[in-house]
Amino acid sequence: MKLYLAIDIGGTAIKYGLISAQGVLVDRRITPSLASKGGPALLEQVSSLIRQSRETADVTGIALCSAGQIDSATGIVRYAGPTIPRYTGMNLFESLRPVAAGVPISVENDVNCALMAELDQRPGAVIMATIGTGIGGAMALDGRLIRSRNCAMGEIGYLNLPTGKFQDLASMTALVHQVQIALPSIQWNGQLVFEHATEPVIHNILTTYFATLAQGFRQILSIFAADQLIIGGGVAENPLFVSRLKHELKKQLPEYLRDTLTLMPAKHGNDAGVIGALCWHLDSTGK
Repeated sequence: MKLYLAIDIGGTAIKYGLISAQGVLVDRRITPSLASKGGPALLEQVSSLIRQSRETADVTGIALCSAGQIDSATGIVRYAGPTIPRYTGMNLFESLRPVAAGVPISVENDVNCALMAELDQRPGAVIMATIGTGIGGAMALDGRLIRSRNCAMGEIGYLNLPTGKFQDLASMTALVHQVQIALPSIQWNGQLVFEHATEPVIHNILTTYFATLAQGFRQILSIFAADQLIIGGGVAENPLFVSRLKHELKKQLPEYLRDTLTLMPAKHGNDAGVIGALCWHLDSTGK
């Protein structure tokens, strides 16, 4: 059986594993990302993961997806936000080919890959949003990813809302930060916040948070009137998150959008990026 090494490079974590050509993960791992230390340190970390994985398995190809605006033809990071300093301008192909050692390597934006994993061939417009360190986006029409020459299609996290950028207000990072300031005696994370969702202080923060999240999606859906909105990222696996967002969107969306929109969590959950990276690898390299 052919095995590929798929790696999803994020601002908080790197998810990686061995995957078959049919998209079956036979080994799944996650490790904290060194993104905050900058692009060079992050790619050295990825290089080390590739070396370790190749010592234990014979891989046919290396399929990467990464946060940032990625030129999949050249491997260049066209732009990356402040969560990965000194990443903009780096060439992933040049940095990682020495450890690839002749094995085909591919790279694409992480949310584009996540959407590839989720797509079927039904007609219609789809938006995928991953909510984590930031907010990433990707769009598809009639089963095909929508791309732009500047590699910036779907960068919804940079949408300007009245009080700031969408991802600065409504990412998991932003939510946890708000809770941490309000309740500093505990070291909070996204999962813990939702486990304490009924506590008065957190309940009030979540009410404002979901109103802001829905406000951003209302603007996006007003321009790209999607039939489906798919939510990715670890938090999307929490039923409370999806139900609260649905409730808020019903309040904010105009009837013509509300009645035609299907909101759902990513069916592949946190594995969508690595599965989609394989989809792109097979499409782009044919190997």
